[in-house]
Amino acid sequence: MRRVMALILAAGCVISSYATDARVIVMGRHDAFYRDEVSIFRNPATVNQYPNMMLGSFGVYKPEGGNSGTEALERTNRDPQKPYFGAIVSRLSREPESHSGISFSTVFNRYDEMLNFIDADSPEFRALHNSSVNLESPVGKVDLMLAYSLANGSTIGIGSYIAHQKIHRANKVEHHTGLYKGTIGVTLPLGPGMDFEASINGGILQGKGKDRDSNEVKIADRDWFGRFDLRLFSSVPALNGSFVPQVTGRIVNLEDGRSLIRDINAGIGLNLNIDRGFFWTGLQGLYEYYDLNGKENEQSYGARVSFGIERNIVWDWFLIRVGGQKEIWRTETASDNKHWRENIEADGSDTDLVGLGFGINIDNRLRIDVVAAEDIVYTFTNLISGPQYSLFNRVSATYSF
Repeated sequence: MRRVMALILAAGCVISSYATDARVIVMGRHDAFYRDEVSIFRNPATVNQYPNMMLGSFGVYKPEGGNSGTEALERTNRDPQKPYFGAIVSRLSREPESHSGISFSTVFNRYDEMLNFIDADSPEFRALHNSSVNLESPVGKVDLMLAYSLANGSTIGIGSYIAHQKIHRANKVEHHTGLYKGTIGVTLPLGPGMDFEASINGGILQGKGKDRDSNEVKIADRDWFGRFDLRLFSSVPALNGSFVPQVTGRIVNLEDGRSLIRDINAGIGLNLNIDRGFFWTGLQGLYEYYDLNGKENEQSYGARVSFGIERNIVWDWFLIRVGGQKEIWRTETASDNKHWRENIEADGSDTDLVGLGFGINIDNRLRIDVVAAEDIVYTFTNLISGPQYSLFNRVSATYSF
C-alpha cells in the first residue's frame, strides 16, 4: 500500500511540477497546448491557477566564441543573461472556503519578446536597422498582474509590462527607449471538462538614439503592436488527458508604418497524464508576412509538429524531460522568388530541434529545473579531464509557500 501511495504522489508531483521557462524550453520549445506558469505573462487570468509561490530564473547562458573548448579559461563575464524573479499570491479571500477571490503577481526583470525590436543585439532589430544605431537599454522591467476569480469558476485578469529609459542632456532628450504593454484575459468553464482561455495584449514601442556620427536616429516613435491568444482544454477521460485547439495571432506596426509584421498560427494538441509523468504533442499551421523598411516583402506558409514528455525516474524527486519541434516553411517574395526553409537543427538555441532537461521536486514545494546543453552526453567527462563551455544553459525554480 505504501508503494502504491508513493507512485500516486509521484505522478501528482510531475503533473503539478511547474518551473518557469526551463520546463517550457525543454518540453517542445513552447507551451501552446499545456499549462505552465509562464502562461500568466500571456493571460493574466491564469494567475489564480497556481499556488502561492516565488519563481525565478538565472537567465540564459550563452558563452561567446562557440564550442572551441577554451571558453572556460577566458577572463570575461560569462554569467547567464536576462535573469528574473517574482511572486504569485493566489486567491485572497475573507472566506476560507470561498472559490472566489483576488490573485496577483509581480515579476521583476523579465525580458519580454517585444524588446527584441529595440534591442540592437537581436535578430529582429538587425533585420530592420543598421547595426551602428546606438540605443540605451531600458531599465525597470516589471510585470504586474491582477486576477479576480468568480464563484462560478470564471476568472478575469489584467496585466501590464513596463521597461523604460530616458536620458536628458542640456534639457534635450538624447536617448529614449521603452516598451509599454497592457493585457486582458479571461478563463471560462464552458461545461464539464471544458475550459476556455482567451487574452489580448497590445502596446507601444519607443526607440531614440544616436548613430556613429552622433546624429539623432528614431527607430520607433510610439510604434504599436497587438496579439491575441485563444485555446480550449477539452477533457477526454478515456485517454486520461485533453484535446487542446488553439489560435494565436500578432501584428507589429513599425517605422511609422513602413514596416509591418503579421503572423498567425493555429492547431490542435493532445495532453496525456501517463504513469508517473506527462506527455503532450501538437500540430500547427503557420503563416508569416514581413514588409521590412522598404526591403522586399515576403510571406511564408508552414507547419510545426512538436512534443514534450516528463517522467519521474529512479527517485520520486527526480524528473527527466525531453521534447522537440520541427518546422517546415514555404517562403515567397514579391519578385516571385520561392524557397523552402526549416528551423535550425542544432545550434544550442531555444528554437532548434530538440531539448533535454532535468527536474528536482522537494516535497512538491521547491522545484528546480535545468536545461541541459545538447552535447552533455558527449562532453560530460570534461568535468574532470579538461575545460569545456557548458553543461547546462538555463536553471529555473519555484518555491510554494
